[in-house]
Amino acid sequence: ANEIIGANEEIKNKFSQQAAEAHILLAENHYSRQNFKDSVNNYQTAIKFLESKLPTTTVSYVAVLGDLATTQYLLGNKQEATKTFLLAQKIAAENLTPDHPELFRAILNVGNHFGRLGKIDEANEAHVRALALAHTKFGYDSAEFWGVLGWRNCVMPRFAASDKNSKEFRSRLESIVGIQPPIKAKHLPAPQYKPPLGSETAAGTVSILVLISEAGDVLRAGAVCGTSFMRTAGEQAALNAKFEVVMRNGNPAQVFRLVVFSRNM
Repeated sequence: ANEIIGANEEIKNKFSQQAAEAHILLAENHYSRQNFKDSVNNYQTAIKFLESKLPTTTVSYVAVLGDLATTQYLLGNKQEATKTFLLAQKIAAENLTPDHPELFRAILNVGNHFGRLGKIDEANEAHVRALALAHTKFGYDSAEFWGVLGWRNCVMPRFAASDKNSKEFRSRLESIVGIQPPIKAKHLPAPQYKPPLGSETAAGTVSILVLISEAGDVLRAGAVCGTSFMRTAGEQAALNAKFEVVMRNGNPAQVFRLVVFSRNM
């Protein structure tokens, strides 16, 4: 009897996982076509299947909650999106290790969401937590650490140097990493923007995450945010940049950094 019960439970678990995966694929398909309502419905169905098997499905559950919250926001349901982002962070904090990548992403999502809503104090708090986790888990020179700063440029307004919130954030950042000298660019070409017809006067900012080689060349460049034509031009300009060599423990090192281009019209 115990063997039969065990087999049935295994079948149920397999069915729940497969059903969740099917609805996630449907949700992603609807999302790609900007059919956000059906995307939300399918994410919610997938979550029900994953929820029934917690805590074994915690990682998938938290990730799908983040996707659901993003889609809710795009659908205009900002209040529901806030609840979902915070739920994902809560579940991750309760069930995952303090240095788990999915907890890092859940906290970063909360910071980005509050940044988009203009809730600066809440955004700063989450971003500082995400930076502290990234610094501990991945290191100062990691894509994760500099990706957080890239997202801040994307979702939050730039503050003047005299702004209280900006000063506080920089102070808390220094408490995590200390005072770090910036890497100087030996050559940083300006992006050659080719805006589509009707967007010639479009302005904005594009944040590019770059991997700098031991020789100071840019090995990879990927836009964190920005309009399509600005992303393409920014990535190409960053790939042609040249930086001073970064030394770690007496040796040249590969490091990630952030390059930010602005277009003002």
